[in-house]
Amino acid sequence: MDEIKICHIVSILSGKTDGTYTHLKMLFQLLDNKKFKPYLIFQGNILLKREIESFGVTVFEVTSLNKKFSVSAFYQIAKILKKEDIKIIQAHHIKPYIITGLINIFLRKKLIFNYNGIFIDSIYRNYLEKLCYRFAHFLIYLLKSLQVTVVPSKGSKRILYNESKLFRDIRVYYNGYNSNETDDEIDLELVDYLEKIKSDNSIIGIVARIEVQKRIDKMLRIAKLILQEIDSIHFVVFGDGPLEKEMKELAYQMGLELNVSFLGYRKNVSVYFQYFDLLLLTSDWEGFPLTIWEAMDKRVPVVSADVGGIKEILVNDKCGYVFDKDDLIIGKQLVLNLLNNKILRDKIGHNGKIAIDRKYNQKVFSSFFENLYYELVRHNKDI
Repeated sequence: MDEIKICHIVSILSGKTDGTYTHLKMLFQLLDNKKFKPYLIFQGNILLKREIESFGVTVFEVTSLNKKFSVSAFYQIAKILKKEDIKIIQAHHIKPYIITGLINIFLRKKLIFNYNGIFIDSIYRNYLEKLCYRFAHFLIYLLKSLQVTVVPSKGSKRILYNESKLFRDIRVYYNGYNSNETDDEIDLELVDYLEKIKSDNSIIGIVARIEVQKRIDKMLRIAKLILQEIDSIHFVVFGDGPLEKEMKELAYQMGLELNVSFLGYRKNVSVYFQYFDLLLLTSDWEGFPLTIWEAMDKRVPVVSADVGGIKEILVNDKCGYVFDKDDLIIGKQLVLNLLNNKILRDKIGHNGKIAIDRKYNQKVFSSFFENLYYELVRHNKDI
């Protein structure tokens, strides 16, 4: 069989604390480049483009993807897909799915929608946008433009199906973990800073892009509750984003400036997980955040809001705890229970490492997509 040309299409790609980018990097690095030829269409970023090209990916920048609606984006993407004779399209996020789904009504390529936790019903969209998306989604379903939807957990599958029944084939995969950090990328000043904190405090890590979805404000409220009972705890926030300044000001207003540090975006942040006593997540929605895989690999227990598919991993594999996303009192208590019991933390951390090694590794991840791509190419009719 000739090499299979696969084009990934993304409208928002930062290359920082970005689950989609981590997912794409794993695909680019793990799949056999003699069997699969990867392409990427994204909104544009010269430095990110160079990095992606270093993985052997053919990259196209379509800057009109930054707009809410653009006829130019439809035209440019259709032109690229046709000219490059792409066999499989993998659309990440709702906008690329709608664009490629409508284009594919005419091109009749094999189309995969890679769901990441957000579909049509989102706080980021107004009523008119939702209405237009629903109509386009209906057309894509009616005219059988989409072949397969892939989701990063069973929980994500339930959430997506509850929002829309217009998916014929939804399949579950797990991202797993791809450890590729190197010692020369460690910030020694940061290591010294964390070691000084660790000498007198327990450290709770938060790794997230600082935006609406991640609800860093809820993390700060939990921190306030915890510090009312134990003061030898320090919260370290890795990540940047549009709400960074606002969250720093909120921490100051809450009197948390001595116990909460915002450390910004750090490449290969998992190398600092060794200083964490646990990882805390307070998102309002998720598919499945990759930082949990990193924590499991580093034997760090996780306490998380019960969103997306997080519960099925943390509970089933006994590597963490979940709480209702609005019940911060329970979130606080789960954190305290772990901080007060090192034996339990070690056991939960050990469980996470075993699960990563046996169930959620790179081989399982790459095999899922390799088999899916072959299946799509072998079948000339809709599956």
